[in-house]
Amino acid sequence: MIKRTLILSSLILALPVLLVRLVVAQTPPPIETIIPRDQDRSAASQAAATLLNHTAEITFTPAVTVYLPTIFQNYTSCTTIPALLSPATGTTLNTLVPLFRWDSGNDPGATEFRYETSKDVTFDTTYGFRSRYDAQGIHEYRFSENFDPGTTYYWRAYLMCGEAPGPYTAVWTFTTGSGGTLPPGPNLVSPANGTLVAGTSVTLRWSPLAEAVEYTVYRKKAGSSTIFWKVNNTEFTLSGLSPNTPYEWWIKARNEYAWGAESPHWFFTTGPSGSVIISIDTAPRSCRSQRHAISTQDCLLEETTR
Repeated sequence: MIKRTLILSSLILALPVLLVRLVVAQTPPPIETIIPRDQDRSAASQAAATLLNHTAEITFTPAVTVYLPTIFQNYTSCTTIPALLSPATGTTLNTLVPLFRWDSGNDPGATEFRYETSKDVTFDTTYGFRSRYDAQGIHEYRFSENFDPGTTYYWRAYLMCGEAPGPYTAVWTFTTGSGGTLPPGPNLVSPANGTLVAGTSVTLRWSPLAEAVEYTVYRKKAGSSTIFWKVNNTEFTLSGLSPNTPYEWWIKARNEYAWGAESPHWFFTTGPSGSVIISIDTAPRSCRSQRHAISTQDCLLEETTR
């Protein structure tokens, strides 16, 4: 019997390297590959020795953890600092809802703009927003809630490049106005409270307010969070709603000073997808007993082809 422990040991000790190379070739980064400390290699060692028609005594100390490089998307660190435009620092305003304007610059690696405002210069408590659509160029934003009257606020902003935050702007200040009049809640018009609407879209309408310069439309699906839109007229169409689902809606108006009180909250329920409402007086005889949304595949089809 020839004892070739050294040669066979070299063969077996090379196995961890081969394993790591296989993982690198077949698994996309980022990755952490773990080779257990307690894995028993003795059986594999004896099998390899048998194939070579040798016997050997091998002491094997496996590798433990192999960290492969983490590869990120093509994001570089953000170096562009947004330019704050308004309200100018130190300004005392006559409104509770200032219009914020800024220039994000033209960094192609910027993926998100983030804004922060606070009542204290340390920004321990902040109120702000983030937007993936405002990371390049000049933009503006007005909050849908009032700031406190007669209060000084601090504000700043920065860009994100993927997961990497860029540097902050300088901190600017403004002071809100006070003593103005808040508009009342608008009167809702249609759909009437409790209505069953046809299909999965509906146009909301409300009465105008003489002093209003903007409205916020709120809608809330049962069991979901509130969504809102800002509009300059007195109607708004909701589309893509879920069929056979109750919704809540209400309106709030803004004058030059502030956002006002909310309107009453009304409710409607959508009909089946693709349904219509047919007047009981003009509907086909077979439909007149159905006082609900009627499918286009039965009653509406009959009406258009009779």
